[in-house]
Amino acid sequence: MFAGRANFWLAIGAAMGYSPIRQFEALIPLFLSESSGRTPGAVLGASAAATAYHVAYWISAGVGNQIYFKLKQWQQLCMVMALLCAHLANLIFMAWCERQPDAPLGRLGQIGCMAVLGGTIAVPATGVLNIFTMDMGKADGSAMLSALLDAAGAFSAIGFFRVYDGLRLRYSWSGVLLLLAGLSAWTILCEGALLTRDLFKFRRGYVVNPVRTRGSLPTRYQTDSWAIKEMDR
Repeated sequence: MFAGRANFWLAIGAAMGYSPIRQFEALIPLFLSESSGRTPGAVLGASAAATAYHVAYWISAGVGNQIYFKLKQWQQLCMVMALLCAHLANLIFMAWCERQPDAPLGRLGQIGCMAVLGGTIAVPATGVLNIFTMDMGKADGSAMLSALLDAAGAFSAIGFFRVYDGLRLRYSWSGVLLLLAGLSAWTILCEGALLTRDLFKFRRGYVVNPVRTRGSLPTRYQTDSWAIKEMDR
C-alpha cells in the first residue's frame, strides 16, 4: 500500500531520526546531574534546565505548529530546515562543551541549551508528519500509516537506549550528544527531501485531501487530470 512510494520511506527515515532525540528527554535529568554535579545550586539549576526543555517543547508544539500549518509550502520547508539546523548546531555545541572541562556550560547556558533543544524539535517531530499521514494515508489509511511511523520510531529509540550507555561510559556525554547530532542531520536529510518533493507537488495546485473527494480540490483543478491523479495516488 505504501512501500512503493519514496515519500513513505523518507517519512520512515525521519521518524527513525527524531524519535531517539525525543526520547532523550528521559535522560535529561541524568545528563544534567552528571554535568553539573550534586551541590544544591547545581541540582536547582539542573531542575530549571529540565523544566526549560519541556516548557519550550510544548510552547513550540502548540504555537509553532499553528504557524507552520498556515505557511506556504516553501515557507514550511524553510521553517523546518531552520529549526533542525539550529537543533543540530545546539547539540554540537553541547557536545563541544562536554569536552571542555575548563569551560563547561554554566547554569544559564544549560537552561538556554535545553530550551533550544526542546523548542527546535517540536515542529519537525509533530507537524510535518501529521500533514503527511493525512495526505498519503487518506481517510482509510492514515491510522495505519501513523502506526507504522510510530513503530519505526520506537525501534530506533530502542536501539538508541541500547547503545547510549556504552557511549556515555567510553566517551562521556559528548559521545551521546554527537550520536544525537548525527540523528538530527539524518532527520534534516529525510524531512528536507520529503518537503522538497511536496513543494513541487503543491506548486502545481495539489492540496491535502484526507477523504479522496474532488470537492477538496480548488474548483479550477477539479477537472484537471493531473490533480485528480495526484489526489488518488
